[in-house]
Amino acid sequence: MTQALPLSSTVLKRLANQLQDPRWRSDQLFMWLVEDVLADLTGTRKTNPPPAQALLKIQALASAYATAVATAPPFEDLLGALFMSVVCSSDQRYHGQFFTPMPVARLMVEMVVSKESAAPPPDRLWRVCEPACGSGVLLLALCERQWHRHGVDALRSWSFTAMDRDPLCAGITAAQLLVNQWIHQVPLGELVVYAGDTLGLVDDWQVVVHQVTQPLPPCSVLPALHPSRTEAVKAAAQQSLDTAGQPVPITA
Repeated sequence: MTQALPLSSTVLKRLANQLQDPRWRSDQLFMWLVEDVLADLTGTRKTNPPPAQALLKIQALASAYATAVATAPPFEDLLGALFMSVVCSSDQRYHGQFFTPMPVARLMVEMVVSKESAAPPPDRLWRVCEPACGSGVLLLALCERQWHRHGVDALRSWSFTAMDRDPLCAGITAAQLLVNQWIHQVPLGELVVYAGDTLGLVDDWQVVVHQVTQPLPPCSVLPALHPSRTEAVKAAAQQSLDTAGQPVPITA
């Protein structure tokens, strides 16, 4: 069962309709859209640039996506819903990829974040890692929770790390978090997104984005591929469950 698009979102339905084009496959258009968003917000070169004939189409898609994000509440999983509903769901089943629905993600966040977080020390951030991020829905749900409970500036105190072995999923996560903080003016303290196998060789990891908003001492802002950071990501992927079968709660 795939995740349906929010039926109340006319703008998002319009975006879904634009992914249906006889000249190009919907998955190709979707990938071009994600790469276009990342290129605009990070300045990185596109790894799979669209043909010249598709540029106007991609611009229209990017504009429709920005409008959808501006219309929706902050940190909704729009690209995840769009991908599961429009882009070849049978292919997703073959690869075993199913994005978590947003209501389930919200419940999981409430179960894992066991306490209200006070302001961290001045030389560090609260840190959270999602080693198999998919569409980034769990991090989006956490952002939504902290924003609602503690206000816009609360997310300046957080460092978000995400990773997925599917480069497209890593790109979706990076695009959604970057676009939301830009359009809704909700800055994140730090954002690091990798494409690669969390349990694989670090040499094979690719940094999709590494952005720091909160001014911090240089010693606390490590490069994305610094050994202590990559070891922490691997440790997060191997995190044990507690005696009740639940993830160990997030702590400072």
